[in-house]
Amino acid sequence: MITLVKMLMPKCPLWVAPFDLIRAIRSFNTMQKVVSNHIEQRITALTALSHDIRTPLTSLRIKAELIDESSLKDGIISSVEKMENLTSSVIDFLKGSDTLIQKKQTDLKKLIETECIERQELGNPVIINALDDIIVNCDPDAINRALQNLIDNALKYGKSATISLSHDDDMADIIVEDNGEGIDKKQLSKVLEPFERVGKERDSEKGGFGLGLSIVNDIAKAHNGSIQLKNKIGGGIRASLKIALK
Repeated sequence: MITLVKMLMPKCPLWVAPFDLIRAIRSFNTMQKVVSNHIEQRITALTALSHDIRTPLTSLRIKAELIDESSLKDGIISSVEKMENLTSSVIDFLKGSDTLIQKKQTDLKKLIETECIERQELGNPVIINALDDIIVNCDPDAINRALQNLIDNALKYGKSATISLSHDDDMADIIVEDNGEGIDKKQLSKVLEPFERVGKERDSEKGGFGLGLSIVNDIAKAHNGSIQLKNKIGGGIRASLKIALK
């Protein structure tokens, strides 16, 4: 954490701050620490709550399976699945805001292939396009989480996902495309913010919470990169996740 002393102190080693300035700086740093601790406590509490909610949800799902009337059973299970999706989104968001990035040399092509093949084995329409051979200094768990969110969005709104990977001298570029309806131009930048949904009505029906793209955005920034969304000609979204190679 950068203290106010470092921001205000000149480069001259002989400079001495006035007493009133020193007192103000100490008060500022104390307040900064209190706010930081308060935020950390809130994040810890919310994460624990999200985890605890999963237990009664699992119990509800088991009880619902015992109901004979199919329409009632399906309705309850659908509601439980929405709540499970919400809690998973919150946990991922809180993890992303509170977890330190741990980078290591990672075969990005292999990471993407593994995730895509697992999706294909589950019957998801995930298509692997051209993938460059790239070794990247990144946090593989964080990048995989970002990739999962982008694929989930493509499958949710575009029914299929096509993934490709390229690079230049400085950046790797993971592309995830779908063939859905696209996003209104006014919403393209907003959907990267927390709790902003691609389509509020559609997202609420599917149990979304507007956190997936915000998580991807945070992960991209932590890797000195960016996430860009563009509407494709003919329909669909092209999501470009760029991360630094080193």
